[in-house]
Amino acid sequence: MNPVHLSLGFTRRVVLMAVVASAAVVGAGGGVPASAGSARLSTPVPAALAAAPAVRFEVATANETNDLWTFGNFPSRGVWDWHTGVAPGSSPAIASVPGGYELAVHTTASDDLWTIGFGGNRDWHLQVKPGTSPSIAALAGGGYEVAFQTSGGSLATVGSRGTRIWQLGMMAATSPSITALRGGGTQIAFQSSTGTLWTVGDAGWKDWRIGMCHPSSPSIASQGQHGFEVAVDVTFVNCQEGHATPSNDVWTVGTGGTRDWHTGLIVGTSPAITQLTGGGYELALPTNWRGAWDPNNADLWTIGDGGNRDWGTGIGRTSASITSEPNNGFEVAVYPSHLNQMWILGTAVNKAYNIGRQAGNTASSPAITH
Repeated sequence: MNPVHLSLGFTRRVVLMAVVASAAVVGAGGGVPASAGSARLSTPVPAALAAAPAVRFEVATANETNDLWTFGNFPSRGVWDWHTGVAPGSSPAIASVPGGYELAVHTTASDDLWTIGFGGNRDWHLQVKPGTSPSIAALAGGGYEVAFQTSGGSLATVGSRGTRIWQLGMMAATSPSITALRGGGTQIAFQSSTGTLWTVGDAGWKDWRIGMCHPSSPSIASQGQHGFEVAVDVTFVNCQEGHATPSNDVWTVGTGGTRDWHTGLIVGTSPAITQLTGGGYELALPTNWRGAWDPNNADLWTIGDGGNRDWGTGIGRTSASITSEPNNGFEVAVYPSHLNQMWILGTAVNKAYNIGRQAGNTASSPAITH
C-alpha cells in the first residue's frame, strides 16, 4: 500500500502570497442578540482576489481566548464576535438558515450545548463530552438539527425535531457529523464505542464494520434525495506512526458506493466532505504528504469530483472544513501551520483572516457554510 498515491495525478502548487496578505472588509449588522459585539478587518483585498467571482461563505471558529467568532460575507453579522466561550478542545459548527446562519457550540458554561444565530438562541442544558464538538444541519423543510456526544458518551440530537438520546455509545474524544437529506430528515455518521463507523437516521441504520483511527471523526454529506456519502479515516494497523509508511487511508462509503482513496491522513485529524452543486462530492483533508511522508505535518489536499489538488499549504495537525459553491465549486477553511491566521482557499476565493486558533489546541478547527 502506498498512502501517497501519486497516481491520482496531483501536482504541487504554491499558494499565492496574496492569500497571506488579504482579508475581507465586511460590515456587521442584523437582528441577533444585542449582547454580541462587532468587529471589522481593514486589510485591503488585493485586486487579483477582489476580482474573483462572488461566492457566499461564513466561517465559525474559536480564537486564542476561546471566544466564538464568525467571519465571511453574509450580509448580516458577516464578521462578528459572539462573546461566547468555546470549550477547549472543541470546535463550533455552522449551517445556513433563512436570514443567515445558526451556530452549535460546546460552551465553556458547564460544557453546555448552545445554539445561537438567526434560527434562535438556546441553552439546551445538556452537557457535551469534554474534547468533542457538535455538528449542525439545516433541515430541508426549515429549522435545524444538532448531533453531539453527551457527557455520558452517547449520541444525541436536539433541534427543530425535538431531543433524542440515541443510547448508542461513541468513542471518547470523537464527534458525530450530521447532514440534512434533500428528501427530508437527517443522517448521522459517528465512530462507535467499539471503534467502527456507524450511520443512523432517516436513510437507515448501519454498522459498516470499518475500523476507524482514534480519535478521528467521520464527515457526512447528502447525495441525491435520500442518499449520503461519508468520509472516514480507516485504520489498518491501529494508525501507528513512526513506520516507513502510514497505517491508514481515507475512504468514502455510503449509498453511492465504497472507495479507498489510497491517501493517508495525519493521525488524530479528520477528513471533511461536501456535496457539490453539480453532483458528487469533494473532500478536504490534512494528508501526511509534503514531498515525502511526514508524520509531523500535513499538506492540505482536496480530492473528489471537483478535482484533485495538493495546495502546498502545511496545516500541521488540524482538520479542514469544506463547503460547496456554485458551478461545482467549493471553499475550504483551514489554519496554516506557519501563520496565526485562518485561510479560505477554493475554486473562486482565497482570503486570509487575522484570527488565530485556540491557544495550544491543535484539535480546534474552523467550520464553513455557504
